[in-house]
Order: sequence, then structure tokens, then C-alpha cells
Amino acid sequence: MQEWFGRYAAYRYGGADPHATRAWDLLAGSAYAETSGEWSEPQDGLFNARPSLDVSSAAAWSPPAMRYRTGVFEQAAAELLQVRPALKATSAWRHDVVDMARQALSDHAREMLPMLREAYQGRDLAGFRAMSKEWLTDMALLDRLLATAPEFLLGRWLQPALAEAGHDADEEARLRYDQLSLITHWGERSGADKGQLHDYANRELAGLVGTLYRARWQRYFASLEKALADGGAPEVIDWFAMEQDWSRRQKTYPVTPTGDPGRVAAEVVAHLRAKRFQLAHQ
Repeated sequence: MQEWFGRYAAYRYGGADPHATRAWDLLAGSAYAETSGEWSEPQDGLFNARPSLDVSSAAAWSPPAMRYRTGVFEQAAAELLQVRPALKATSAWRHDVVDMARQALSDHAREMLPMLREAYQGRDLAGFRAMSKEWLTDMALLDRLLATAPEFLLGRWLQPALAEAGHDADEEARLRYDQLSLITHWGERSGADKGQLHDYANRELAGLVGTLYRARWQRYFASLEKALADGGAPEVIDWFAMEQDWSRRQKTYPVTPTGDPGRVAAEVVAHLRAKRFQLAHQ
């Protein structure tokens, strides 16, 4: 398998490179080496989840914990950023460097959430504010990263369904709502809440992360911060109502990428490394 992954790295980017080989070797020994058992899938992202300090997955039936060691995608992205310039011209490299950096940010959220919970339970208002700000900053960076690759654009994901509407504005609105509801609340309240179908098809897409997922966490953190400051209970938030309102908005999302994939991915890696250095020296 190690030999196969080495050949795959060369095939995928159009030439052999030790950094590309190392990146895929890291994935071969982690995400592609999950043991059989109860789960047939990796963990999903906590940024995508209905907010809670105890949340362990976005979808009700996803694994509640990491299924490979933390930090491996950060290492893989760092390796891929070092391949020679000719290989960086390929669409495969641009996709993969975004995908690996995306997963690195997503995985790091599982390290941050216990720190947020500890700050809140310890009634550390200043610490909680700092950690929640950091969480939202990471989500904004994730949305900006996703916007650099066409495969991670919400607007592009919506295009095929909207094309079926032709020039019928009412049908387009219905199709848009159907598509957006599928990746958020899934259906009506009974299915979303009682049936636990909300976020069943969660995705890390530019536009979805920035306008719904981040807004959910921002509202949640504001309620917890107010509770810490006032000594009261946090606001009880109707997540379904918030999600359905978002799905019904007739908002247009970009269909073409913006920004440089390699540059933003490098920013992600540097950002995560700086945070690890800071934590190690606290």
C-alpha cells in the first residue's frame, strides 16, 4: 500500500516529488487506515454542528471522536505546500491543498472545544471571550480557504438544481430551498429535531460555513457570554427556526473561486502552528 500511495502522488500531480509522497504517506497511515468496527466513516466537523459545549458530532449518526491522530492533516498540508512549482499548477494540487488545510482546521476544533467548555464552567469570562473569538476567527479563515476552490463553493453546488428551473422564478425558489434544507435542517421540524436529521448532510462549503454555521456559533457564544456576565441562564435558541430562515433566503452565492489556494492554505498551516506553539509555552 505504501508503494501504491507513492505512485498515486506522482500520478495525481504529474510528476514525482518527495513532499507530495510524504503528504500522501501521512494520509495513508491515518485517514486511509481507519480500523474496521462500529464506524465506516471518519468524524465530521464540529464547526458544522448545532452549537453546544458538549457536542461531539454534527450529524447524529457520525462518530463522536477523532478516528486518526490529531494534527496529521496539518502536517500533510505543510508537505504539499513544499512541492516544486510545476506541480502546483495542477487543478489536483489546488484542490488537495485546500482539502487538507480544510480538514486540519476542522480537526483542530475538537482540541479547542474542551478549552471553551473549561473556560465557561470555570466562569472565566475573559478566557471564554478570547477562546470564542479564536473559534470564530478559525471559521472565518475556513470560509475564506474554501472560497479559493470551485469544488467547495455553495453557489456552484446549487447550480445543477437551479438550472432545472429554467426561467421559472417560483420553481427556482423551491429548488433552492430544497437544496439548502437538505444540507441543514433536512426537512420540517419533526424530522430535524425529533428525528435528529438536522445536519445529516452537513458540508464545509464557502457560503454555508460563513453565513449559517458561523452565525449559529456566534449567536450561541453571545448567549453564553451574557450568561457569564449577568449570572443568569443562556438563551434557549430555536436552531430549526434559524436554519429554516436561512434556507428560505433568496441569496445568491458565488460560483467562481476567489483568492489563491496555496497562499490561504499556507496561512492556515502557519496559523495552526502558531497556536500549537502558544499552547505548548503557556
